[in-house]
Amino acid sequence: RIAVIPHGPDSHASHTSIFPEFDCLRLLAFGSIRENKGIHFAIEAVQRLCKPGGIPVRLTIAGKLYTAAEQGYWERCEALITRQPQPIELVVRFIGDEEISPLLARHHAVILPYTDFFSASGVAALSLSHQRPLLATMTGGLKELLDQAHCGIAIEEATVQGVEKAISTALELGPERLCEMGISGDHFMQSARSWNSIAKTTSEMYCALTCGSRK
Repeated sequence: RIAVIPHGPDSHASHTSIFPEFDCLRLLAFGSIRENKGIHFAIEAVQRLCKPGGIPVRLTIAGKLYTAAEQGYWERCEALITRQPQPIELVVRFIGDEEISPLLARHHAVILPYTDFFSASGVAALSLSHQRPLLATMTGGLKELLDQAHCGIAIEEATVQGVEKAISTALELGPERLCEMGISGDHFMQSARSWNSIAKTTSEMYCALTCGSRK
């Protein structure tokens, strides 16, 4: 038997983060670097949109390699970045807790073009707790968040074209609508996924297991 208990919000978030100036769309790919996070799709999509006369968009990649096994993947990402480095910012290292709020505060949305992903996303919960909307594939727990919290834009397919389309949609919606999505996501995390409700659900699950073992 499996009991599903969702990931809770970031208890250190202020929930009052000011949305940054919309001189261009600033996207953040945050967390451990793994191939199934689809960072390469985000890199290529942003580069394609930032060609002369294109759409003003920037991508920050912040985090460190999940394991040494991802080194080859990251080298391929670096090769992609080298082709057109201007719209990409790299912070390839561990990001401390005290750095998370300032990092999210200067971005408009978090991009999650995940593939082969079947669990809840801690990055998504963190982003919504800081009122930042998601551009995410409908996979694992991300689908439930997008469906229930109305907190972002679906990446319909995990491809460069799919990510490019989602970014274009974000630009068309503009800062006010993106800000509303982030606030909606934060409200969802604080209500439907509060740590109090998670503690209650966990306690009930343990109680049910304990009672069952006594029969």
